[in-house]
Amino acid sequence: MTSDSSSSSPLPSIIALPRGVHAIQLDAAPPLDLTPAEAAAWAAMQASNPRLHDGTFASVTDLIVPSTPDAAVIIRARREHFARLVIEQPQQHPRLLGLKAILLGIDARATPHVFIQRRHHQTRVYPGCWEIGPGGGLDVTGLSQHISAGALFAHLLTEISAEIGIDAPSLLGRALAAPPRALFAVDDTLARSLDLCFVLPWPGVIDPTRAPGDRTRKDWEATEAQWLSKAEAPRFVSAHGPHIAPPSLAILRHKGWLA
Repeated sequence: MTSDSSSSSPLPSIIALPRGVHAIQLDAAPPLDLTPAEAAAWAAMQASNPRLHDGTFASVTDLIVPSTPDAAVIIRARREHFARLVIEQPQQHPRLLGLKAILLGIDARATPHVFIQRRHHQTRVYPGCWEIGPGGGLDVTGLSQHISAGALFAHLLTEISAEIGIDAPSLLGRALAAPPRALFAVDDTLARSLDLCFVLPWPGVIDPTRAPGDRTRKDWEATEAQWLSKAEAPRFVSAHGPHIAPPSLAILRHKGWLA
């Protein structure tokens, strides 16, 4: 099943994480096996969309944002089958822990831009919609119970490399003195996800008419990409409103790019 954007739906909530996310506490137990009914439903969905594949992702069980500024954010998660999220089993309450990159570039006129891309029509949620990205669910296969900020950022760099077609660790990672932390999250009830957002500066001066990366090396999840300037954001949203993923609209408003 896929979920479409709706201009009448309320936007996802933005959750401020003042000190950032230092680590994720992951339950050691493996995910529960799919029931026969779940396995049959998953097989039917794969038959209609061969791009779907199962995996083990982090499903959020607790998010504790302290009221005191010197205390750390606590996120606890369990291991879950991606298939269970796709076939929508509400009794299991899967809530995907996602990581999202907000790539900000500056052109020769010092105009700020954000990188956006259009989702493939076969993606699980918001098919065919423009979104701020790249990003994706946190695959916890082989990860320990303590997932550090460095491990989160390394996973995000892998997502960026795959979706844009660049060597993200070399281009983005080495320019930073330390792994950045997510300073806010998007709580998306429609997608059943909590996306940790990392604001990353694109190195150097961008060409606003040309999307970065090698499109022949990227994966299938995005079909188009471009830089969107802060000045053009309101007009772009007006023209493409129903086809912009609500989490990205929430981010643009949170960053002050939309009224």
